[in-house]
Amino acid sequence: MITACLAFAVAAEDESKPTAIISAQETVSERRERVDIEVQEILNTTLDDEDYGETKRCIWSNRYDKIEMIDDRRVIFYGGRKRAWLNHWKHGDHCAGKLYSHYRIGVEQRSRQVCEHDRIFFIDMNMGMRRVGPKCVLGKFEPITREQADYIKDIAGVK
Repeated sequence: MITACLAFAVAAEDESKPTAIISAQETVSERRERVDIEVQEILNTTLDDEDYGETKRCIWSNRYDKIEMIDDRRVIFYGGRKRAWLNHWKHGDHCAGKLYSHYRIGVEQRSRQVCEHDRIFFIDMNMGMRRVGPKCVLGKFEPITREQADYIKDIAGVK
């Protein structure tokens, strides 16, 4: 039995948010490639021993209190004690499509943990909490620091 657990978070509004400084000539695919490279560089940065952690298949539902959309391929789960986890969609690019600030994120999970292969979905708060868009399958959870999360948001143009 799948239960739906709603973790409300603001989804990034693509067009109204300022983006990182980029060339006027940069295409959408070039921007995605640049962001992918910069995110990978952030993830390759060595963490302090207290921040270091292995990539996880699951995190306990009570360990995070906020989910934030980074782009159409990634979300960050925020937890207490300055913890955060970056999650890439399991099955490739562009699951989420165009999102607006009045959308919220819900998690469809099979247990008290949110795990790889669980799904997130989007809720339109202006339409009586109606589900909209596709369900996105979660990948593994990569531990990152809050500082890394802030930097990833900056390079992706999320405020």
